[in-house]
Amino acid sequence: MISKNHNSVDKQTFRNIEFDCMEFNGANFSDNVDFNLCKFNILADFNNCNFTKGVWYYQCEFKSPILLPYSQVGENIDLRQSSFENLASFEGITVTGNADLKGCSFMDQADFWNSTFVGDFSISDSLFNRDAKFIKSRFIKLADFAKCRFMATADFSKAVFVESADFSSCLFNESAIFTHSIFEKYANFGDAAFMGNILAEDGQFKGTINPLSIGFNIARLLIVH
Repeated sequence: MISKNHNSVDKQTFRNIEFDCMEFNGANFSDNVDFNLCKFNILADFNNCNFTKGVWYYQCEFKSPILLPYSQVGENIDLRQSSFENLASFEGITVTGNADLKGCSFMDQADFWNSTFVGDFSISDSLFNRDAKFIKSRFIKLADFAKCRFMATADFSKAVFVESADFSSCLFNESAIFTHSIFEKYANFGDAAFMGNILAEDGQFKGTINPLSIGFNIARLLIVH
């Protein structure tokens, strides 16, 4: 077990290591942190961490829950092509740079409640096998969900998309919730397939929405302009 609570972390490179328990609750990382190709078996606890620069989890395998709530990332975070077999908690995280989660697999619940992404957020071509919660999340630039597969409920209620949101070619297998969501400029739902309910009461589409070729199957559209 590696534990480093409420202290500065000197080591910054952990590439291609297998961990049972990793606890960095409240730790401060002063430089870029490299966890690329790592495997986490029991616990990956980064609750309330401060990453002064960037953090990389490229192609990581999380058999354990990953806990990153209320952490601060000063530059970019990279989780591309990582797999999450248990809870993935990013609640309240703030990422100042870009967040790249393209091609990820979330086999359990993915929790992005109340998170803030200042740079581009890309999670395109990812699989959500259980509920995906982006409630009250805020996306300042691009929010790229293109080609995502939401096999359970996808909840974006009260989320704010300041620049552009791309949900093109997404599959929403169950409920897609955009209640009280705000799209400030541009939203693309082209070729998205909604297999269940679409709930968007009091949603605000202030800019341009592209709904071309959306497929509806037993769907309810309740958008209030």
